[in-house]
Amino acid sequence: MRTFIIGLLLLCTTATSWARDLAPIVTVDWLEKNLTEVKIIDIRKADEYREGHIPGAVNVMYGGLAIKKNALDNEFPLLDDFTDILNAAGLTSKSKVVVYNKVDNILERANMTRIAQTLVYAGIANVAVLDGGWNKWIADKKTVIKDTVAVKPATGTFVFNNKILVDQ
Repeated sequence: MRTFIIGLLLLCTTATSWARDLAPIVTVDWLEKNLTEVKIIDIRKADEYREGHIPGAVNVMYGGLAIKKNALDNEFPLLDDFTDILNAAGLTSKSKVVVYNKVDNILERANMTRIAQTLVYAGIANVAVLDGGWNKWIADKKTVIKDTVAVKPATGTFVFNNKILVDQ
């Protein structure tokens, strides 16, 4: 739980330093009403995404944005690779993004906020996590689709905010 709270605090704290149109946490009811207004990122495994996902959601698996480098887990990919992943998902620095994951355990909740914070690091100011994640979406019997979402890749660049990184 502590990891989730720390990630959420980082997301909220960092987000306040930029102009935001999107709250750091959104409800399933809000998302359902705003599906076409935001980019939705599903960070679950590809097979879980194919079994069903929120309409409009693009699958960007957690491991693509939190990689192993040397002996360290959960590191950022190389900036060129990072940019390619974001562009392939159709994201730009102006995107309004909602990230969701399963929330069966603390690690899955922490991963959701980790990816949200990663997007903030990439210069995307309007990033939120879905309160209750995939589990709440299903529990509230919201619409689920199985078709892969066609993504129009973006071609933008990102200004990575190194000010939010801890340097030893």
